[in-house]
Amino acid sequence: MVRCVISAKIKFMTKTYFLATLFTLIINLGSAQEQDVKEEHQNVQAFINCIANRNLDTLKSLVRYPLKREYSLPAIANEAEFIKRYDEVFDDALIKLIVGSDFKKDWTIVGQRGIMLNSGGLWLENEERLISVNYQSPVEKEKREEILINDIRLLHESINVYENRMVILEIET
Repeated sequence: MVRCVISAKIKFMTKTYFLATLFTLIINLGSAQEQDVKEEHQNVQAFINCIANRNLDTLKSLVRYPLKREYSLPAIANEAEFIKRYDEVFDDALIKLIVGSDFKKDWTIVGQRGIMLNSGGLWLENEERLISVNYQSPVEKEKREEILINDIRLLHESINVYENRMVILEIET
């Protein structure tokens, strides 16, 4: 009988200890997530401030190169090229969108993938580095079409007339 009472007390203490530990972990996790959100908000705000103030010296160092652009536009390879092509990528409409954005409404933290503006229009790594601009300015659209037209001219005449560009890949495993 004594064994049953001791066993019941040990089980009760073990459950209590387990629940107390679990509760502590949940509180700490929530606190850590809250700290991460504050840090991400500061990073996004620093990026927004650079765009708003046209601080290209700081911005060029916040880009992960090469910054890829939509096919057929060449990627932005380095800081000098970023400065040269900044106005092509960041036109008034995109700048207005970034500067007018609200962290809670317009930016989404997507775990280790980074932070996105408006469902992926622009992506920052968690350390405020720019990793993708999926927006395309009218200047870039025009350049892209020119490049595509020139590429089509290079194709043999038997295949240079088509309705859609398509690539089909097969991967063997």
